[in-house]
This record gives sequence, structure tokens and C-alpha cells, in this order.
Amino acid sequence: MLRSLAAGLLALSLPAVADAQTIVSTGDDLAAVVAAAASGDVIQIDSDATFVGTLVLAGKSLTIEAGPGFSPTVRGSTDGASALVVPGSPGTVATLRGLELAPGDPSVGLPSPPGLAITSVGTSTDSLDLLLEDCTLTGKLRTSGTGDAACAVTVVDSLLLDDLNLFGTLTTPIQIALKDCEVVGATIVTCNDAFGSPRKMVLDLARTAFEGTVALNATAGGSLTTTSTSCIVDGTGQPLAIGVRVLGDAVAQFTNTTVTGWWIGIEGVAGASWHNLLLHGNDSDLAGVLPGQIQTSLIEDGTYDGLDGNFAGPAWLDADLALLDCSPGLDAGSNTAPGLGAKDVYGNPRILDNDGDLTATVNVGAVEPTGSVAGQALPFN
Repeated sequence: MLRSLAAGLLALSLPAVADAQTIVSTGDDLAAVVAAAASGDVIQIDSDATFVGTLVLAGKSLTIEAGPGFSPTVRGSTDGASALVVPGSPGTVATLRGLELAPGDPSVGLPSPPGLAITSVGTSTDSLDLLLEDCTLTGKLRTSGTGDAACAVTVVDSLLLDDLNLFGTLTTPIQIALKDCEVVGATIVTCNDAFGSPRKMVLDLARTAFEGTVALNATAGGSLTTTSTSCIVDGTGQPLAIGVRVLGDAVAQFTNTTVTGWWIGIEGVAGASWHNLLLHGNDSDLAGVLPGQIQTSLIEDGTYDGLDGNFAGPAWLDADLALLDCSPGLDAGSNTAPGLGAKDVYGNPRILDNDGDLTATVNVGAVEPTGSVAGQALPFN
């Protein structure tokens, strides 16, 4: 009796068993470790090496992360495979942190594969929840699939060095979010008819810098709803290109976005609205944008000047695309603009008093504080 009571007390005093952690070192087979891992495991990579072999995530809850001070690379096999593949079924919950993901060398005569291929869930009982944090993606990021259950992909604090190719799912809309990221290539989002079923997606863009065209297209009954706040779309050095294109039946809401350096800044449709924008340094600022669709925005070429709170330029900016304290656009936005976030593209707090009138009013564009002291001297000189 006493022995059984003592054993029971000892069991109560022991800490709960934590999820297993596996340490991966240089020379280990990372793909094999992932394949053998149990749901709930944490795989920590204590190496700066390149691990060749596609990671297949299916039916598990896994965390795969770089160890403190390490920057490992996961590369697809040399037959042209992606670094990471998420099959459509069974359901998967995964977090990848601090990794570089790159495709393998393409096979002869074949196009380069995506560095990350995500095929969303395929049944009503499966789900996908994928988080990429502090990662670098080399090669295209591609999403596709059917999607009969909840499906979410979130990319945070990451660098995407190539194109984004995002396709909606067929039943339940795939939820995709990019926050505090940089995208070097083009962002092409398509929700169209796929074998008789229209694709669906909800896309959230926040505090992200895009260096290529952002094209959002929904056709043939497809559903695409996009919100964007405090983003930069910079087309410097890209002749005859359009910054933001909203096409077909897509619904989009852009707030406090800076669009600069394009042949045409933004191209819109009936389902798009634009608030507190800064359109600067474009050959032409607007195409297909009707009165009332754009409000309280600095449109440098003078389109809709004096209508719906819009006004003309020129704007004066520093190298970080912040308005200088002598520029129009300071404290000229609307504090009630839809989707106005609590931070600007660099993480500074919205809404500040930038013109010294003792009233805090949001700036237009992606940057809230005024520009650098050195930059502010340039217009006066």
C-alpha cells in the first residue's frame, strides 16, 4: 500500500513529457529525420551546411528550425525537386524558422522547379497550417490544390528572392498572409476556373516591400479578396511595367501603400479601392481607376486633384521613401481609412503629428515618420 502510494506521488511530481527534440548536424540526412519524426517533434538544425533532399510534410505537426547562430540551407535533390513539398492529404501543421529553402538543379530541358511547393488539403477532414518565419526562399513559391478544409499559409519576416505564384483552392478559400517580408520577383495571384470549379483565396499583405509587379486576377467565377496595408511596390529600373494590377472580378483594398518607379502605377477594376496612397515617380499614376475609388491620396500627375481628398505632387522623399518635412502628403491621409494598421512598413507606430500642428494625422504612403535630416536638406539646396 505504502509502495503504491509512494509511486503515485512520484509520478505526480515528475514534469510532463515534452515534445521530442532532435538535433541535426552537418552530414545528417535531414529528409530522413523529417520522415521519421513523430507529430509534435521539434527538429533543430545546428549547422550552416546545405542539406540536399526534399522535405515532405504530411499528416504531422512539426517544427523545423535553425539552432541559435546557425543558417542552414535545404535544397531539393538534383533531379529538379523542390526543397519543401506539402502534399494535399493528410492534414499538416508545420513551422519552419530560420531556414533557406532552394530548389535543386533543374533537369535538362525542364523549367526550374519552385523552391517551395504547397499543395493544399484535399478532404473535408484534413487541414493545412504552415508558418514560415525568418526564412529565405530561393526559387518560386507556388500554392495550388483543392482545399475542402481550412488551409492557411503565413510568411513572416522572410526574404523571397524569386516570383510568387499563388493559385486559389476549389472549395474553402486558401488563406495566405505575407507580413514584414521582402519579395524580389513578381507576385502573380490567379483565381480562375480549374476543371469546372472556380478557385478561391483570401490574401493579406502587410508591411511588405515588393520589387516586382503585384498582379491580382479573378476570372470565370473565381474569388480573390486582397487587403494591403503599409506596403511598398517599387519598380525602379523596370521599364514599361505596371506596379499593381487588379484584374477581372478581384476585390482589393489598398491602404497606405507607396507605388513608385513604374510605367503605370496602379491599374484597377470596379472591385478595387485605394486609400492614403502615395503615387510617386511613375510615368503615369492611374489606369482604370474611377473617381471615388481612390481617396485621400497623393497622385503626383494631378489625376483627381481636389476630388475625394486627393491632391497632386510633387512629393519629396528620402532614400527610405519617407516623406520629408517640406513635402506634401504629411498628415494628409485619413485616420479612418479602412484597414489602417497600427504600424508602418518599417514597424514605426501610426498615427503621428508630423507637421507640428498638434493634431496626429496619418501620412499618405507606407512610411509614417518624416525622412532623414540629411535627406530633408536636399530640396532646400
